Amino acid sequence: MLNDDPAVDGGEQPPARRPHRAYRQPAAKPSSLRSLGIVLLIALVLAISHAAVAVYVQNNPIPQLNYANLSHRLVDNANDLEAISPRSTCIRWSAVAEKVQPSVVAISQEDSSVQTESGFIIGDELIVTSYRTVQAPEGKLVATFSDNRARYVEVVGGDSLTDIAVLRVPGMPNYTPAIVGTMQGINVGAPVATIGNPYNYRFSLSTGVVSKLNRPHWQSVQDPANSEEYVWTALPVIQTDTAINPGSRGGPLFDGKGEVVGMVMGLHSLDDTDVEPLGSSGLNFALPIDLVKKVSDRIIAEQSLERPAAVAYDYDTINAEFEENAHEVGGELFSGVQVISAPADGLAALAQLVEGDLIIRIDGYDTPSTFALFAAISGFFDGDTATIHYVREGEVQETTVQF
Repeated sequence: MLNDDPAVDGGEQPPARRPHRAYRQPAAKPSSLRSLGIVLLIALVLAISHAAVAVYVQNNPIPQLNYANLSHRLVDNANDLEAISPRSTCIRWSAVAEKVQPSVVAISQEDSSVQTESGFIIGDELIVTSYRTVQAPEGKLVATFSDNRARYVEVVGGDSLTDIAVLRVPGMPNYTPAIVGTMQGINVGAPVATIGNPYNYRFSLSTGVVSKLNRPHWQSVQDPANSEEYVWTALPVIQTDTAINPGSRGGPLFDGKGEVVGMVMGLHSLDDTDVEPLGSSGLNFALPIDLVKKVSDRIIAEQSLERPAAVAYDYDTINAEFEENAHEVGGELFSGVQVISAPADGLAALAQLVEGDLIIRIDGYDTPSTFALFAAISGFFDGDTATIHYVREGEVQETTVQF
């Protein structure tokens, strides 16, 4: 029997719907009213502030920028800017390298497998380089310039103790000499760069900073009195993290203006063999340009490179006459080397120093150790003068000596 109720039978008529209820806005909660009030208050404060600023600007107009005065100030400070900018780190090294590279040369030996080294032009037909590069050539020396022209070179002379040599290129045409600078204004942290021939990758640029100035540095050099022997000497050098590799020796170390401030030495040896490591360690050295100029000028003028007896020390002798010590002066402690012996032909006697005097500086080089003293006197020749600062009886005094 069929069920006549469609809701149960599943007929076609839909089930009855529930009537819709009328929608009513919920009552505002107290927290919503507070939020609205805060928003309105903030808007009111901002409107008042804006109006106050507008009134102030209207009553106090912003002065116009005087470009003429600005230009005048820049011109007045041009010298200061010029003095600062070369030492800044914002340097276009590409432009500086373009300026310096024509003065850099590669020094090689004809028909030889000896490592190509570096040098730089200092004047008409003249090149400065490392003495080691030219001390015992196996073949003719050849200078290759940045435009790939090559010339045979002659050795003018050299000083083994400072590792500086001068070469001459007969008939050298149309070449650009380096701009030789000075050490004045060079400080720790100053940006520097070098161009050289590391591993025969010619005319490579490397940049870095000055890590330390007047760093006493050991090196083994040919004995001037006996070319078959080598002696240890020390020099006050520039320490830099600029990458230096075999082949860089003798090249220029230059500042952000392209002025040469040093001549690249070899790499730091990791032991006492004085054998260069295979790559840069970030601990590299250059001779200060003031010393390079002094020695190269003497070589060119054919002046004597003999050291006066008063500074012709080896390290054992200097330790027999001086010892490290410190004296207090006015509450300040000065480190130096104290005179313990003053032989008639020695430095102390020449400077009229007596036992107990403490040498603290020679010609601007601090001497806190016998090693530093050994390095400071390495660049003196006959006829040179030096100013020595020393402590005697609780006072800092100075004297000038002539060698």
